Amino acid sequence: MIEELTKENVNKILSFQKWIFAKTMPRNPHWYTLKMTWINPLLFENIVDYIRRNSYIEYFHGKEYQMYVAGSYKYWTMGNPIEKTILINRAKV
Repeated sequence: MIEELTKENVNKILSFQKWIFAKTMPRNPHWYTLKMTWINPLLFENIVDYIRRNSYIEYFHGKEYQMYVAGSYKYWTMGNPIEKTILINRAKV
């Protein structure tokens, strides 16, 4: 872990990332950020860990996702091991 992450600095870090609209899923409008675009890949992994430790469970098409809410967005990953996670998704709450 780089440093102890707080909700405030995690939310700030997430808000400053490059988010790409997922145009292949227009019925589920959301955005994603890619690990490879982050300046610090270890920070990306720490944020993924934080999201998972501070999440609630939500079901989408029968699959369980760990959701984290920050401001007007909810964030989630696809459930891969942290070191294999390549993106974080977000959608408006």
